[in-house]
Amino acid sequence: AGFGADAAPSSFGNSPPVTETSSVQEASSLVGPVAFFQESFPCSVEASRLALRRLVVFLKDQGVDQEILSTWEIVVTEGLNNAVLHCNSPSSSAKPVDLRAECHVDYAEITIEDHTAGFCWPATVDLPSEQSEEGRGIFMIQSFMDESDYLNGTHSNRLVLRKRHPPLAAFSATSGG
Repeated sequence: AGFGADAAPSSFGNSPPVTETSSVQEASSLVGPVAFFQESFPCSVEASRLALRRLVVFLKDQGVDQEILSTWEIVVTEGLNNAVLHCNSPSSSAKPVDLRAECHVDYAEITIEDHTAGFCWPATVDLPSEQSEEGRGIFMIQSFMDESDYLNGTHSNRLVLRKRHPPLAAFSATSGG
């Protein structure tokens, strides 16, 4: 609801919509995101791994605990693999993949945007058989995330992932709580 691949990022909970930025910023209000991350990189496995490492450092710097960091790493790896491995046409491989994150006091939202042909995101998916070569990534994403949306647009596609985490101590302390 409220999402479209060509639309502006949507809000989650009571947070207002945010604008994208190319650097990390802290917000003065705890209502909206407390920090942003954005990186555009070439559609390659190597570049996606470097972007993932920087994203994990960003989340760790915000105070996200190790268990949730590990979950994010698994899920974002699957999303990036899907984006990179399907950019097989000259028009999609020439365009960058965008990785964005909003870190809020009690949840994070990560978006992976690519320029591939996209696919139909199933509402739910069962664990594929051991013989199956495909489908485990979507299963893991849907199992580990609180919310996941795939928005197949005319010019780009967005995988939007949300996961709650315990309130971040650094930001809870500044609010007097």
